[in-house]
Parts: sequence; structure tokens; C-alpha cells
Amino acid sequence: MDTPDRQTFGISIYLLRNDTWKQAEYIKKGSYLLFDMEGTEKTFIITHAEKNIVKMIWIILTASAVIAAFLWVRGRGRTHLIGNVHKILKKRA
Repeated sequence: MDTPDRQTFGISIYLLRNDTWKQAEYIKKGSYLLFDMEGTEKTFIITHAEKNIVKMIWIILTASAVIAAFLWVRGRGRTHLIGNVHKILKKRA
């Protein structure tokens, strides 16, 4: 198989064996992928997972927002707690 733009990142080859798809190992030779098959006829599929930078950015932004919200709520709780301690101490004095 001639790979697009000679890039093989994200390419997987699966062979159908006993009604189950099994991932096949392959080697790169120039712009070709070489893999072994038994017999003269075989069913196989080649998949290509594209790099989805936009999806990755959204995941990172969402995770960052959740962490920031957690830290903000946690920080407010401590401030509120410290304020209450000061009020209790002033009442005792």
C-alpha cells in the first residue's frame, strides 16, 4: 500500500481471522507497508487515525477549567472557614 504523503503515523492493519479482526504487525519499506498473510486470499482492512488537534485542545481546556473551578471552590472554602474562626475568636475575647 502506498501511504499518503509517505506518512505512516496512525495506520493500523487488521486481518479477519475466524470471524474476528486481529491487528497485524507491519514494517515500513520506503513508502510501503509490508505485512504477512497466510494463504492466497485474505480479508483485511487498513485504518488511519488522524491527529485531531482541535479535540485535544478542547479536552485540555475542559480539564483545566474543572481543575481551576475545584481550586477556586476549595480556596473560597478555606477563606470562609478562616473568616469564621476569626469571628469566633473575637466573640470569645
